[in-house]
Amino acid sequence: MWEYVLESKIMKDRVLGFLPLDNRPCTSRFPRRIAEMGGFSLDTPPFGMLGGLTQPAAIEEISRWLEENAADWQALVLSLDTLGFGGLIPSRQSNDPLSTILGRLEVLKKIKQRHPALEIYAFGVSTRLSRHAAPEEEKSYWPKQGENISLFSFHLERFGRLRQNEDRIAFLEAKKRIPPEILQDYLRTRSRNFRVLVEMIRWAQQGLFRALHLTQDDTEEFGINVAEKRRLAVLADGNPKVLVYPGADEVASTLLAKFFNREKSPSFFPIYSHPGGEKVRGIYEDCSIAESVARHLKASAALLATTEEEADFLLFLNVPSTNQGDLCLEILDGADSPPRDLAPFLARLRKSEKPSLLVDVAYANGADPALMRELCRADLERLIAFSAWNTTGNSLGTALAAASAGPGKKKKSFLWERVAEDYLYMTLLRPPLRRDGDLSPEKLENALNFLWSELFGKDDELFTASYPWGRFFEADVALMNEKAE
Repeated sequence: MWEYVLESKIMKDRVLGFLPLDNRPCTSRFPRRIAEMGGFSLDTPPFGMLGGLTQPAAIEEISRWLEENAADWQALVLSLDTLGFGGLIPSRQSNDPLSTILGRLEVLKKIKQRHPALEIYAFGVSTRLSRHAAPEEEKSYWPKQGENISLFSFHLERFGRLRQNEDRIAFLEAKKRIPPEILQDYLRTRSRNFRVLVEMIRWAQQGLFRALHLTQDDTEEFGINVAEKRRLAVLADGNPKVLVYPGADEVASTLLAKFFNREKSPSFFPIYSHPGGEKVRGIYEDCSIAESVARHLKASAALLATTEEEADFLLFLNVPSTNQGDLCLEILDGADSPPRDLAPFLARLRKSEKPSLLVDVAYANGADPALMRELCRADLERLIAFSAWNTTGNSLGTALAAASAGPGKKKKSFLWERVAEDYLYMTLLRPPLRRDGDLSPEKLENALNFLWSELFGKDDELFTASYPWGRFFEADVALMNEKAE
């Protein structure tokens, strides 16, 4: 039986190197919180070196920083996209040649040669292909051609697998609408990024990485990126250090979980809110929710328990009825249609005598209002982790990592922050604030603290809140006395 304890004496003064995907809270602060729960501190490049929405990371400075500080770390968790491209957004927009990208990554070989005991946990993200992509995150032609490129990709790959003539007609029609030079640029960018990941598999086979996760950003059931995933999985087959699965912004946290679980794997038993809901495909993934659970447990070096009795943790999952919705895009059909009876699910959660996590994936991009209306503070106090942000993988990876970290003093703080951001902001506040068009941090902070006090809070709990990328999609929400530097 995996014991839910950590000895602080063993963990004291342990330091991990950490290179985030970019400077968003979900990619940089969440892992820091999770590491602290496990008794570790993360050594990260100065904030100004990290990439943002419009500014790539300072790659040369980061490379020097890695070389100068590697001797201080027990392990290194890093984004290959940051070191190679300057971040997730630059990986989609950069025109740098393959040789330049791989040349930047060569510093990892130098570091490993100088510090052979250093364990490197690395991740690279396959270029996403989503018709719902934010235009500011893509190349300049995406607002006009993104829909056509998505349709071309979807039907081309679907035709290749199913050989249905309607798909052949659809991808050829979409191709006609895309200027040849744009399609060529898009495919060239994809090919370059794919070849980087292929080379990383080769480096993993040479022993560079303790773990290499190659993950899919926003995806569908069919597409060029899905074909790339299959090819990567074939190349990685037989190498237990390499995993290929859906994910992006949560992967650094998942790798921390893998680090925490490297000696003994905890087991999780999933409990779903609605029979059959686990079979629903995540709106931004190419697999069912149940398959995503299995993949993220494996990625975290955790086990899927076959019975509740043998499990170390109970993983409560609020799942959709027939289709996963998206609260940000106001795609609401199917998540609660036909209506779900959540009472038995909540009763089981309240009776749980084991450490329990609640992962809400009825919708993408926010917590399910039908569920959250039924939860009180006492219910949340029972939990060791809560998550309901963005994709199924984002929520799963974050909650599993928080549980794997152990009972650190910051666990409740992180849980409250997730409730405040994933429910109060994403579900309740974001829609009216976006309609008003007011990106005032003060307005957000005041509204958030008022709602918290009304629904869950205590008088001594206050949150800071802002818009880190100057848009409504994400917010930076932190308990005032826990604000990360």
